[in-house]
Amino acid sequence: MTRRGDIGDNQRMAGTLRWQILFRTPLVTISDFRCRRGRCDHGRDEQSGSDDIVFPRRGVFIKHAGGRAVVADTNQVVFFNRHEPYRIEHPVDGGDDCTVFSFAPSVLDDAWRDSGSRESQGGDRRFNAGTMESDAGTFRAHASLFRATCRGAAAAAAVDEAALALLNRITEFTVARRSPQLRRRLRPDTHRAHRELVHAARAELARRFKTPIGLVELARVTHSSPFHLARIFRRETGTSIHRYVTSLRLRAAALRLADDGGDLTAIAIELGFSSHSHFTESFRRAMGVTPSMWRDAPDRTLVRQMSKNPTV
Repeated sequence: MTRRGDIGDNQRMAGTLRWQILFRTPLVTISDFRCRRGRCDHGRDEQSGSDDIVFPRRGVFIKHAGGRAVVADTNQVVFFNRHEPYRIEHPVDGGDDCTVFSFAPSVLDDAWRDSGSRESQGGDRRFNAGTMESDAGTFRAHASLFRATCRGAAAAAAVDEAALALLNRITEFTVARRSPQLRRRLRPDTHRAHRELVHAARAELARRFKTPIGLVELARVTHSSPFHLARIFRRETGTSIHRYVTSLRLRAAALRLADDGGDLTAIAIELGFSSHSHFTESFRRAMGVTPSMWRDAPDRTLVRQMSKNPTV
């Protein structure tokens, strides 16, 4: 792992190093970093250009910063503060592969504030810890995001929200590890404010579910921040905003198909699905049958088929 410098280009290569941006929105940039350097005991002095959360996927390196050293392997999440001086040591040959999450400063501030921490809200250091353990759930969440962004298969809104959920997991874990007393108990007026925020978000989604609405736009309309909205919505409803919108679209499709049939591709496009296949797979997973079966099968056959394929 080494300093990324300017990432204005989508992909940068310099000898044994490669840095490629996989996904970028105003909320988060997700990058693939690969180093093929040999073993070295003393790396050069470097500084990070942003506040980065790094998931090693292969290899191992040692980060030296502020008089302490942390070992980074696939069981760890490593933190780099903007403008923080550090050196990287590679104890074995082969370098490393890493996924790098660079969140907007305002998103990081919201994450720390919502987690209940008073230690890192703005200023020069947003990460007080050098590393944290990457438990199985955190690793799976990161790996799923990496795979989806490599393939370009996920909608930007879904990736944004999943990345914010991952950030929330990380901040809550680090806060709980440092001091359980930092966790706040919500007051009744806070609960009420959270419910009202979710009600406002639901109303806006119900009005606009056929057209794409990003997390940034939804937060603006509901007078919230993207991180806070995504976190509270999931906690209050038990699902993500993206899944909630998908459910609205699928139920509208089911009613349309049951009422007057229609062309599946046209319905898919009208309701905001990227393709016929995307619509079909989403419908099957939610309803237990394909859209064409839902449209064409007699009611008795449809009920019997759905009993064999419960909704997911």
